[in-house]
Amino acid sequence: MDNSKLVRVKRDFKSSHKWRTPQKSFKTEPSGRRYIEPGDLGIWATCTRGMEGKCAEELLSLFEMYAEKFYNFSNVETMEDGENRENESKDIDIETTIQKEIASLKKSRMSQSLLFQNIHLELSCVLFMKVNTTRIDPVDFVESICKSIEGNNEEKMISRYANRLTPVSLLCKATETGLEELCGQILSRYFKVNESLSNNLNQLNEKIELKEMQRKNVEHPFTYAIRPTIRNHNTLKRDQLIKQIASYISDFHKVNLTDPDKVIIVEVYRNICGMSVVNGRDWERLKRYNISELYSSRNQ
Repeated sequence: MDNSKLVRVKRDFKSSHKWRTPQKSFKTEPSGRRYIEPGDLGIWATCTRGMEGKCAEELLSLFEMYAEKFYNFSNVETMEDGENRENESKDIDIETTIQKEIASLKKSRMSQSLLFQNIHLELSCVLFMKVNTTRIDPVDFVESICKSIEGNNEEKMISRYANRLTPVSLLCKATETGLEELCGQILSRYFKVNESLSNNLNQLNEKIELKEMQRKNVEHPFTYAIRPTIRNHNTLKRDQLIKQIASYISDFHKVNLTDPDKVIIVEVYRNICGMSVVNGRDWERLKRYNISELYSSRNQ
């Protein structure tokens, strides 16, 4: 064989057999899901750069501890355990009991419970902890954690890397239609909404519940402010988002950017938009739910 052809064959062989590094796998919880989708609820968290993994472990431990404290959840209790318990039969045979004990032991060996799930994001300094049960309200949960840290100087500092916690009551698609649905589901719990949004909600067969919520909201002309955060998203602009949300709220409620009764928190990430409504004064007093600052302020 011609030497030049031999050299070319060797080169072709080398180029076609280069060592390829396998793609980096995502670290996931037992469910294996690694994305956020409409209908989810949870808690956004910011953390020290480069410490996302350690922060996730800390938060899972922190949340499990407080879930047990506030809701009497054990750290091996799962979404199915909590929400399906009422449907279980009272008459359980011995074999079923043994099988449940074995299943419980298997769960106890898991490093994390299924109450909370760290969803891997391609973001520096930001995490999303999905709440896998509707029995835990993210707003009440985060506020209770912050109040517990604030009011107990002897409570041990558990988290070294987590900073701000932002509760999300519901996630929808980050579109105008998705935002309208989100406003209908969340804002109507706290504010008197305008007629067009009320009509849309009526079409969702929520007329009776809506009327009751709206009756209560008319009694309290809460002031409000809208605080959006947008990451990796270019469709909904900040001003557009604020304007659309405000258009759904009745003029019965006034905007107050300095000392609002309610703060509407909006978090947009890629094609997902989340919302929650928190007490404005508590939110400010609790350092906007920044647990790192709350720990630091205890020592001042």
